[in-house]
Amino acid sequence: MTNMRRIILLFLVVLWLIPVSAQDLDETYVWDNGITIDYPDGWNTSLDNNDYVHFASNETDMFITFQDYDPDDDIEDYISEAFTSFRFDNSVRYDEDDVVVGELEDFDLTASYFYEESLDGDEFQRAIFAIPLDDETNAIAVVVPISEEEIEELDIVLDILATLTTDEDTPD
Repeated sequence: MTNMRRIILLFLVVLWLIPVSAQDLDETYVWDNGITIDYPDGWNTSLDNNDYVHFASNETDMFITFQDYDPDDDIEDYISEAFTSFRFDNSVRYDEDDVVVGELEDFDLTASYFYEESLDGDEFQRAIFAIPLDDETNAIAVVVPISEEEIEELDIVLDILATLTTDEDTPD
């Protein structure tokens, strides 16, 4: 076999082995405050008793809430507050050293926190994201797996969160 055929064969095998994680984000949800988010066609939206909007697939549940944001605050503080407000198991302790501050697509500042949670004896991974949308509004997303112990659709969740848009970002 020639070198060129080997390279092509290797390329085809690699393409076949790489899972396709990109999904079309064909649906759009619009909150009353004008913030929008895109999500995949196969995901459902629902409003819970606390008025949080949930985005759910067969594998993942994510809810998003908004809060006032002050650019002078440390973004890690928003993660800590969300952890305290939304954890199931009060014995789980927050570890500020595990907060990762970085960027997400067009957002120059985001924070994420992954930890192990327990509910009714079942342990699973949980994630909290803080995304300042502008100088006044911060999005908090809490993500949990539905059927597995780990968040298997993390790439899709990040793609969804990257589409958050405020009225200011939307052309008239």
